[in-house]
Amino acid sequence: LAVYLASKDSEYVTGSTFVIDGGLMLNQGQGA
Repeated sequence: LAVYLASKDSEYVTGSTFVIDGGLMLNQGQGA
């Protein structure tokens, strides 16, 4: 992600939040 954000391709990415947690949020699920 850091390489992408440093590249020219990401010049229009504004106001975005990227969570970098090593995949921790993938295991939380949505619940019922």
